[in-house]
Amino acid sequence: MGRMLRLKAELKYIVDLPEYAQQDFRKKRGEDADDEDTDGEGGVRAILLDEEGFWCPLVEALKIMTPIVRLLRICDGERPAMGKVYDKMFLLTQRVEKSSVPWAATAKKKIEERWEYLHSFMHGAGYAFDPEFLEMTGDWDEAVTNGAMEIIERICLRKSSARASSQSPPS
Repeated sequence: MGRMLRLKAELKYIVDLPEYAQQDFRKKRGEDADDEDTDGEGGVRAILLDEEGFWCPLVEALKIMTPIVRLLRICDGERPAMGKVYDKMFLLTQRVEKSSVPWAATAKKKIEERWEYLHSFMHGAGYAFDPEFLEMTGDWDEAVTNGAMEIIERICLRKSSARASSQSPPS
């Protein structure tokens, strides 16, 4: 979709050429001339020249899909990603809220349901301790604070139990 948008001017130029209008694409596909006209009123030319009906919805869909694809790439990568996933999900939810597409409310609900299913305190802790986000320490919400505290408590418990086991006399 992004490539299509980048090539918008070229696509519009091609379908406006007289050579394009003279082509009979049905014959090339082996269809009869009596079949539905593939490039008449509802054909490729009409679609590509329809700014409001095709290009504007394409831009709106890309505004939502681009951050989702970026998030999936982060999750699929080799680098540590817990904090970045937390940040990208937050930004994704904000972008969907600001969107003007008619399906924004449904998309937001689906994203929130998926996040509720996948989310753990580790995402919040990953965000809290990720060097990329250390400057934003005042922006912690409850999930980030709870995640950071959970990790700190686990580290402290592990150290205290290790100390206790090293100080106990062997039997």
